[in-house]
Amino acid sequence: MRHGAILAQWVPLDIGRGVLPKMILKAMLAQFKHVSLWLPDRMEGVAIASDEPLQIDRDTLARRMSAPAVADDLAAIGLRSPEDLLATFVAADETLAAYLNDTPSLTDDRPQIEYFNLYPVEPIRVADLKRLHEHVERYLTIGSSEAKQLDVARNVVEAIWDEHEASAYGDVTAARSALSVALKLEPNNTYLRFLDRKRLAMAREATLRQ
Repeated sequence: MRHGAILAQWVPLDIGRGVLPKMILKAMLAQFKHVSLWLPDRMEGVAIASDEPLQIDRDTLARRMSAPAVADDLAAIGLRSPEDLLATFVAADETLAAYLNDTPSLTDDRPQIEYFNLYPVEPIRVADLKRLHEHVERYLTIGSSEAKQLDVARNVVEAIWDEHEASAYGDVTAARSALSVALKLEPNNTYLRFLDRKRLAMAREATLRQ
């Protein structure tokens, strides 16, 4: 890639064999000096890789997010402000590398990810991500974030993780509780309202089947 370029890679973290997305991240760290992990949609991760350090200009981010078409698309998934987007940051560089330390390496001559059935079903859990979760403030260069708003947004993100995992494991009560926490923090969040409608529809369907 040319100087200053970046690579964005989809990394699904909610698949049963959690070692597979970890191998993807470790392979990126082996090729790029800097890699960061973001979760903009439940457990659907995006890794950003570059040879330049992660530096976020909050004011530039706000300006780009304010473009009407961009703003509409982002609002549909609950990202209405720079703080909402910044809160989806999980970890980068040394913190991410330490988390992946014992992960098998993925290389061209050893394409281990193709033999996924050889790995145990051990999903990445939300507790793992919460321990990994870094504050994005250290990567902000220009324009300070709204600290209180960012803290709220981070709590919403973690509640969405909790809701997703509880739903995946069939714990309806915990899923409802997590979503309730998020909605109390951001009652007008379009994405949260979508998840709530989906939850209610599934509950009605389950009642009808009984």
